[in-house]
Amino acid sequence: MNDRPPNRQAGAAAAAKAPSANGLSAKGLSASPLSAGPVSPGPLAPSPARSDGSMAPVVPALLRAYMVAHQVAPGSVLPDGRLGLSFDGRWRVQVRPLSDGRLLLSAAVLDVADRSGPAREELLVALAGYATGVMRDHESGLALDEEAGRLLLHQQVAADASLFKLESALGDFVNMLSFWTGSARMEAARRQATLSRG
Repeated sequence: MNDRPPNRQAGAAAAAKAPSANGLSAKGLSASPLSAGPVSPGPLAPSPARSDGSMAPVVPALLRAYMVAHQVAPGSVLPDGRLGLSFDGRWRVQVRPLSDGRLLLSAAVLDVADRSGPAREELLVALAGYATGVMRDHESGLALDEEAGRLLLHQQVAADASLFKLESALGDFVNMLSFWTGSARMEAARRQATLSRG
């Protein structure tokens, strides 16, 4: 892989700036959310009723503060409490409140549903090898959603995190999502080309 992961300090510094200052702007998503991945969110507290009689999701204070600061519409929160964000119209990130107050950041990296057997296993092993070198400097990690056939990027944000910490985490997460999306696609294409020549 020719691309190097972004420097953690640079990612955090960029996230600390206003979205317009670093070119990274968050918008709520109205499309269907990414799959949940292997982490179970557990039950949320009871929700207040909406005007249409349905139950509005409970949104943790930290997530509400982020939505206010970045002008994310309340309608972007799904009934189960997940918030879908789009950064620069390109990077889709899901923020899921967990039952203990933590937030789980999640995004799709690569569709592997069309790969099976040894080819899929070899690709995943290669990417896992790359991931071990990145884990030291970044809090995000790769996970496989077997049911959906997708490789995901996950990161947890502590329940007592500040708004600044959440913004920094999202900045680093989007940087790593960019890195992993490019790297995973490049590795998959390289392996496909090798198979085609063979």
